Amino acid sequence: MIFFTKNSIKNFLSVDAQLIGKTAKKNFGKRKTARVIQMFGILLLMTAMNVNAGDRSIPGTPGLITGQTNVCAYVGTGQSASYSIEPVAGADVYLWTVPPTVTIVSGQGTTNIAVIFLTGFIAAANKQLKVRAISTDGNSADRLLYLVAQQPSTPRSVNGPANACLYIGTSTQVAYTTAKDPNATSYIWGTDRTTTLVSHPNGTGVNDTVIHVVFKNGYTTKPITVQSANSCGFSTARTLTVSGSAPSTPGIISGPTNACSYMLPNGSFATYSINPVAGASDYTWLTPAGTIVTHPNGSGPTDNSITVQFPSNYTSGAISVIANSGCDESAPRSLSVTRLNPATPGTITPLQKVICPNREYSYTLPSTPSNSSSVNWTVPANAIGFSGQGTTSITVLYPESRLTGVVTATSMSNCASSASRQSVVNLGRCQLERTSATSAKGNEETPGAVQKKNGITAAPEKFEITIAPNPSKGNFKVQVNTADKNTINFRLLDLQGREIKKFKILPGQPILFGSELKAGTYIIEVNQGKISHTQKLMKL
Repeated sequence: MIFFTKNSIKNFLSVDAQLIGKTAKKNFGKRKTARVIQMFGILLLMTAMNVNAGDRSIPGTPGLITGQTNVCAYVGTGQSASYSIEPVAGADVYLWTVPPTVTIVSGQGTTNIAVIFLTGFIAAANKQLKVRAISTDGNSADRLLYLVAQQPSTPRSVNGPANACLYIGTSTQVAYTTAKDPNATSYIWGTDRTTTLVSHPNGTGVNDTVIHVVFKNGYTTKPITVQSANSCGFSTARTLTVSGSAPSTPGIISGPTNACSYMLPNGSFATYSINPVAGASDYTWLTPAGTIVTHPNGSGPTDNSITVQFPSNYTSGAISVIANSGCDESAPRSLSVTRLNPATPGTITPLQKVICPNREYSYTLPSTPSNSSSVNWTVPANAIGFSGQGTTSITVLYPESRLTGVVTATSMSNCASSASRQSVVNLGRCQLERTSATSAKGNEETPGAVQKKNGITAAPEKFEITIAPNPSKGNFKVQVNTADKNTINFRLLDLQGREIKKFKILPGQPILFGSELKAGTYIIEVNQGKISHTQKLMKL
């Protein structure tokens, strides 16, 4: 049996490798020579596991592999790249494994190797670099490094002035920059070479993220582009269009065309705006005489919005805007703004909602009058009251007495009022008699009538209900005066007869309720013994 020492194995690898190489070249050709040498070395290393066996333990997995991960700069160039690990305790040698498209040129068996990357590496699926520690007691697990051949990313932006008008024909060097890409080894800048002069203050290569541009006479709107590059290829280009001519006419002006709501003294400010114009350095806004104008975004390329308040005597005019650059100005864009008086309201439709004794009517317009901000209503002087002022519909309460007059509706705006629309009111006196006397078993008796009790004619008992105010916007105050001292049952119902609340009161005791009720008509029902009385409430 033949025994090898560690030194004899290393000497064999270094000295006899030449003979192995010659034999491989003769039998396999140049392309497979390196692979044959590597495989033979692996066999020798595996044999070395049985050399000088001792009591040592299996070595641990090597630490992280240090070296270039993105190898685009090395693919197909013949330039070697180095990879290394820290020594592993108990290891005799180290076995490196590389993809088929990578060749180890030196260092197999040690902690540091040099490799070259063949042109097929970019398309190859296998891009793993492995290393394990070997001793006479066994092998460690592999430590892996995943290699890539990654093209650079598209630059995020080109930063610099988007309008060259201030610099055309001068010797000013205008800086344009981009962010550095960690995968890029160089950058490719593009400009119009006939009308610009370009310099690279950081030189070419990995730091070429800044250029200086001089704009010659005759420069017009052109792009400045930049691409990231490395050995694997080029990114797509990032472009900044640099204007050298008059900007285009601004788009449509957004804003109100009726000035009424924005006229002094009580009108608010109207906002007028356009979309930003490419290449514009600032904007010129033109407004009618007497207007008050503010620029909320300040001056310059962001001044694409203004606020305007019109004078009290304003009739008509236009808001205009011009886009400017250092070279020229655009054609103006205009928006006509006039004073539009409110239209006369349409026909008023009356509708009786509640009959006598608490008569309730609604009056409604077909729609909101054009150019109006509100509707002003008037009702007959003898009406109890109404609600809905300012809207297109009101509700009016009328007394039981005869009443004549008109209901009017007038369109209003900040600058004018329309002609009035009228609806004639002609109500006769309610014919129903008020029920303020007693009622037994639902049979009402008129005031002044007499009752027969035990065959004796007697005056009616006292039973009076006082409600104030009615109608009411807040609480109602209710008090029942009666000669009977028994408790009085009180119920509040809606018009469908549904009970809303109930409670007990004593004769002559005032109660307050109703602030929580919604606007509408309600019925109160009061019972004391055989006497029952109902009455309507109106909540405004």
